[in-house]
Amino acid sequence: MSLPLLPWFLAYFAGILFVGPQTENYFAFATGAVAIAIAVWIQIPRSRARFFRLIVLTLLFALGWFNAHSGNTPFPTDHIWSHLQYDKRARVEAVIIDRPERFPDKTRYRISLEKINYGAGWIAVSGVGQINLYGEASGLRWGDRVQFPPIRLKRPLNFRNPGRFDFEKFMQSRGIDVTGGTARWKNLKVLGQEPLPKWEATLLSLRDDMSAILRQGLPPEVGAMVSGLVFGEKSGMRPEVMEAYRVTGMGHLLAVSGLHIGFVALIFFWVGQRVLFIVMWRFKNEWAQYGYARKGAALWALLAVLFYMALVGPKVSSIRAGILVMAVLIALWINRERQILNTLLLAGLLILLWDPSAVYQVGFQLSFSAVLVIVLALKWVAEPTDDPLEKMGEIPWYRRWAVRDVPTVGWSRRLVDVLVASAFISMAAYIGTFPVMLFQFHQVSLVSPLMNILLVPLASIVIPACLLVLFLGILLPTVAVFLIQPLGWLAQLFIHIPIGVATLPDMSVYLPSPSWPWLWGYAIFFIGWAYWFFLYRRATERKPLPVLWARYVPWGLIGVGCVLVIELVHPRVFQLKNDRLHVWLLDVGQGESLFIEFPDGQNLLLDGGGFFKGALDVGTRVVGSFLWSRGIGQVDYLGATHSDQDHIDGVESVLENMEVGHFLSRRDGMSDRRYSQLVTRAVGRGVPLLEFGPQHPLEMGEVTLTHLHPTEAYNLKAGGNKKGRLNNNQSWVVMLEYREFRMLLTGDISEKAERWLVEQGADLKAQVLKSPHHGSKTSSSPEFLEAVAPRDILISSGFANYFHHPHKRVMRRYGQTGARVWNTAENGALHLITDGRTYQIETHEYLSNWK
Repeated sequence: MSLPLLPWFLAYFAGILFVGPQTENYFAFATGAVAIAIAVWIQIPRSRARFFRLIVLTLLFALGWFNAHSGNTPFPTDHIWSHLQYDKRARVEAVIIDRPERFPDKTRYRISLEKINYGAGWIAVSGVGQINLYGEASGLRWGDRVQFPPIRLKRPLNFRNPGRFDFEKFMQSRGIDVTGGTARWKNLKVLGQEPLPKWEATLLSLRDDMSAILRQGLPPEVGAMVSGLVFGEKSGMRPEVMEAYRVTGMGHLLAVSGLHIGFVALIFFWVGQRVLFIVMWRFKNEWAQYGYARKGAALWALLAVLFYMALVGPKVSSIRAGILVMAVLIALWINRERQILNTLLLAGLLILLWDPSAVYQVGFQLSFSAVLVIVLALKWVAEPTDDPLEKMGEIPWYRRWAVRDVPTVGWSRRLVDVLVASAFISMAAYIGTFPVMLFQFHQVSLVSPLMNILLVPLASIVIPACLLVLFLGILLPTVAVFLIQPLGWLAQLFIHIPIGVATLPDMSVYLPSPSWPWLWGYAIFFIGWAYWFFLYRRATERKPLPVLWARYVPWGLIGVGCVLVIELVHPRVFQLKNDRLHVWLLDVGQGESLFIEFPDGQNLLLDGGGFFKGALDVGTRVVGSFLWSRGIGQVDYLGATHSDQDHIDGVESVLENMEVGHFLSRRDGMSDRRYSQLVTRAVGRGVPLLEFGPQHPLEMGEVTLTHLHPTEAYNLKAGGNKKGRLNNNQSWVVMLEYREFRMLLTGDISEKAERWLVEQGADLKAQVLKSPHHGSKTSSSPEFLEAVAPRDILISSGFANYFHHPHKRVMRRYGQTGARVWNTAENGALHLITDGRTYQIETHEYLSNWK
């Protein structure tokens, strides 16, 4: 197998990796070192121009390094980032530049910013914003010049925890500079229409016309599904449908990717080849004999792909996939289809030249790994063997579909070929993307291969057919409305089948990530077995397998497989224990979540953060991602200090998605509806309740957590839980002690509870204080701070939060104590490490791309 592009690709790829992502491990650097070593190893044995080849490798490595470093281009002086005031609301004047995305509770608009006003006059700005208008649809459309009511504009910001999803890069890939939202959409003003560039307006008009056909010919839910399948638009889908696609692992059908563009290319190539062959055979049969119909069909499919990419818009996923598919079509056009691996490497090189950061983007990883494994698997299964029957043309049924020029007689054989091909390609894609799904999403669908076998062949018919009908609707809209209806019947299968399968138990599982060397072991295992079978099939009596490959390699690969399974089930099995206590105050925005890892290996999660109205599942997307990325699949002790949304919401998600050893229940008998529901849910999942209260400390070896507040005496004095809820002053206050180290955890208490603790003579002395109530103005009284006398104060608050936490007055008090102050809003996750005598605090600002 000749791969002349491989060393050049690896050299450039290694240069990008050596810049390094914002993570805590060395996987990127190690992989880059292996890549450049393989590139050099390939080139050194070549005697001709060896020195010149090494120079080219060095230059490509340097180019990759330089391109990855220079990815952040400077923005103009009038850019919106230069004028943001995060603590104020701004009136915004902008032009809507894309079709609105509609959701059950909001409508999302993409706007080109022109002016903002923070109260001191209008300022001309540039940039692109994403604005959510909550409530009923406002009726705005692309091209409208709009003046929005006062909106708090924010630059996208990551949750700066290890294992976080790079939201900033994701928004950057979509071209979004700022976000904001308002429920006062009735106060906005439409100032007129702004003409967009002609080609943009033409494409948007086509999409509007196609959406009108879907609305007229199909029920709303089915029309939303067709729009999702064809254009990747998910805005009109019910949350239940989206969840079903996540559980069944079929989300790739709802994102325009290589699969969709491949369908378009395949259909247009297949139809074009047959039409051109018939025409050429009739009028110029020598052209048909020379294969010009194949070349013309490749060009025709290439034009169709370009038009389809323009129609779906400048989405990074479609551009990446388009480059890949177009490279394949060009290879067909110039009779290089047998060099498909080189074509794949060329496409990957072009994508990384265009956007070096794509190597860290999930879409690129999924697309490239899936296509690479599928291509390698196809080459492996199509490799000729020495079987005498096969040499006579009798291809085994399981390989018949992959071998060219093998006639298939009868519909039953064709159906078998389709099912076998679908199963083989589905399993190859599953094997290729499994590590990406595991490390990026920590969720693996157990039913995904079967669902792909069932739905992908159907999608290969529905997607191009719907697209052709919608194209026809440009000229004959009435005919298109009629023709789209039977396709809508097929599209309903894409709603009912995933929902039905997703309701079955254990269709997907959340898995913690193993250590990063596991990825290399995974690659070695599958590549090793594939190469062993390749050698085995070529072995003969005269030329048997070498002893190494015949006897030792299989046992070695079996050993590697056992280690992979063990670490997949128990990711921390090879980690050594030590006497360090780890306390994490996670970055969960405006909320709080504290995670403790004890020296004996057990752990505790106290609170889980939460967003207003559940706008984001913090427990799964933020806290869960942090835990899974650290190889933690079980929370030994789970608790909530009180029932405020920004503390308890994430606890509910963790309880649903992770194994929990014990749930810490309140011994003081105080509860409310939200907390009672949480306890009931824990009991329903079979989680044992462990009472935590005064005189009932939690002990983990040398570590003790002592409950200080609230006591029964305080509850009697305070008059119980007024307004039917656990209020802030009924938050747990806990003293964490390990040898000579003490840390006071305070929940959301205010001056009232602080005063009670001081008056009762509680021993509050601690080196580290977790700031009460996010540093609000009603907390952190001077008497309380004097009683604690902390050296370090840790605050959990959201960047530019609505409540202005921490308050300036409280920050002055903290400064007067002489303590160091740390804030998740500025420093990201705060990681305290102690051996019980000394301690250190690590921050994670570097997990943001902000400069």
